[in-house]
Amino acid sequence: MSARVLFFSVLFCILVADRNNTAEATEALEARVRAGLETTDNVWVGQQIGLTVDILSPGSNFTKQRIYLPAVAGALILEDAVTTIYLSERIGGETWQVLRYRYPMFVQRSGTIEVPPFNVAFEVSAGFGQPNVAFDLDTQSLSLSVRQPPGVTDLQNLVTTTAFTLNVNVTPNNNDLQVGDAVTRSITRSATGVSGMAFAPLPSHEIAGVAAYPDAPLIDDSSNRGELRGKRVDTTTFVLQAEGEVNLPALELQWWDPRAAELHVETIPALKLNVTANPALQSNDESKQPAESQPFKWRFLLFAAVIALLGWLAARHLPDLKAQRQQRARIRAQTEPARFKQLQQACRKNDAMLAYNTYLQWVAAEQAPASAQLDLPALKSAREQAQQALISGDSSWQGTALAQATTLVRSQQKRGHSSSGRRQLAALNPTDAIDISPS
Repeated sequence: MSARVLFFSVLFCILVADRNNTAEATEALEARVRAGLETTDNVWVGQQIGLTVDILSPGSNFTKQRIYLPAVAGALILEDAVTTIYLSERIGGETWQVLRYRYPMFVQRSGTIEVPPFNVAFEVSAGFGQPNVAFDLDTQSLSLSVRQPPGVTDLQNLVTTTAFTLNVNVTPNNNDLQVGDAVTRSITRSATGVSGMAFAPLPSHEIAGVAAYPDAPLIDDSSNRGELRGKRVDTTTFVLQAEGEVNLPALELQWWDPRAAELHVETIPALKLNVTANPALQSNDESKQPAESQPFKWRFLLFAAVIALLGWLAARHLPDLKAQRQQRARIRAQTEPARFKQLQQACRKNDAMLAYNTYLQWVAAEQAPASAQLDLPALKSAREQAQQALISGDSSWQGTALAQATTLVRSQQKRGHSSSGRRQLAALNPTDAIDISPS
């Protein structure tokens, strides 16, 4: 047997043995998924409950996670507020890696709430150098019993929280008003453990002699050390069109404290205005004016009419223009340049949690770099360092490497070197883990 034949025979045996070992490792690799509720005892209408989704495997490096959340009758799941964390468990004497997703879920009615099984797809590697194994699994169903707080008369506006704040601001804050004046009222509601989207719209009232122009509501959520706080601001401009008394009735808002098991009532005060005639809009009695003053009188009336028309147009359209500007600002905040700017600011603060969350928002934006660039060594290394700092709570993490790597990748993408493939996010990416068609 020649040396060449011997060499290729040995090489063939090695490849076959390696393939068999890989196949055995792939067949032996296990994975599971499970869903859970952080609490099922003493749950009240409007309360926030954490819906958790766990991906478990003794392997490592979860990729391509896709969670198909179901529609839950009687509950609202905030997909955009998902958070992730890495854990580990001992199962059967073996250490399993756990990737946990947490979604805030708000129950909106009393009775039994059912969360049906839903699909979770992902890939996991058996170890370094091993191929990924794809899994497509279903969670178990969940259910909980929800109670209605006693004494509640308005479930639509009920808020369940341990701390509720109501602020009402009226401008101008006086009763010296005339026909053609405008009054603006802003109502701010905020609560702990509640998203701003959970606040119901306030009822509107038709008032004789008054034109109401509501702004688009301003909704904002913030988190302090993991505690959610939601806010909603409703602003309405009232244009006074006739003299007399204007009465906008008071409105009571109920909120339930689940910790103290107490029902509270906050009141939006009644709006009472006394509108008098506007001399600039009143026409003079023609019989009392001398004939020679007629041209001056008509010029004055025409001037007053133009001023009144301009005032009416401003009051009519300024709220719309303001709402449009706010809408455009919100849209700009979701663009790739705005999210990239937020990422760079977070990196300069050396806050691993803030930087990683803003990174996830950036790569989920339209026109963000493609997956081939997101996996470049420099960015991959910087991203993994941020992940490790986030998981371990390392406060010494510096954001310089992540800022420089993302800047380089973005500049390459802007020069037209980005891959044409579909974008793929990092393992901890909550946005990529969601695939829900809009309702």
